[in-house]
Amino acid sequence: MMTIAYFVISILAFAVLLYGIKLYRLKKDVVFLLILAPLCLLWYDSLIIGLGSFIGEGQLLKSLSWPRYIAHELLLPFWIIAAGALARRANFGWAKNKWVMSIFCIMASFGLLLGIKELIHIDLFPACLGGTTRYVTFVSELQACRPEMAGLGHAPAGPPIVPILATVLFLLIGLIMWVKRKWPWLFLGALVMFVMAAIPQSVAGPLLSNIAEPLIGLSALISARFFIDSSPTYQG
Repeated sequence: MMTIAYFVISILAFAVLLYGIKLYRLKKDVVFLLILAPLCLLWYDSLIIGLGSFIGEGQLLKSLSWPRYIAHELLLPFWIIAAGALARRANFGWAKNKWVMSIFCIMASFGLLLGIKELIHIDLFPACLGGTTRYVTFVSELQACRPEMAGLGHAPAGPPIVPILATVLFLLIGLIMWVKRKWPWLFLGALVMFVMAAIPQSVAGPLLSNIAEPLIGLSALISARFFIDSSPTYQG
């Protein structure tokens, strides 16, 4: 059942990606590229997890799993900049200040450096949960394919800073959009992401986060389109 769920999520994520590409081709606004960056391999992430039970442990699945981590670490910081760009598209005066956008860019650069540092030091190990097989950076006891594999890998030193920061920024800007512009969808998409990501992966692996990621991406895309359409003369 969990394997089927990942295939469904992969299709959903790919559909959101195609929708975002369509919006960019229509509007030619860089905000869509910023939102699309983390979405470009999101479908691949769920697809490889879904295929893992068919491929099985081994070098092939491990090699196919590396792009999942590389994309996550290197592309997710673009959502930090996207949060500031969305605030600009909503015509919030404070977001039009170049120094404010510089802060968003600095935070994203810091997040990128953290991602590069993480990639340098990690290795991947097989984990099993709910009939799925995937490669992870740390094997918890509940996801060990075999008892002796529990504890393998690089245990997280703390919470994932970049995903939390990006989600919180979307939450805050989405809340301002709701209050000031009567547009709730960015906030609601980010809230789903925040709640699902807070559930420990030992319970359902990355399944809940993988469900929420295309949803928050979709909420960002439709928010960008709404505010661009509302201000057709906007110059970003």
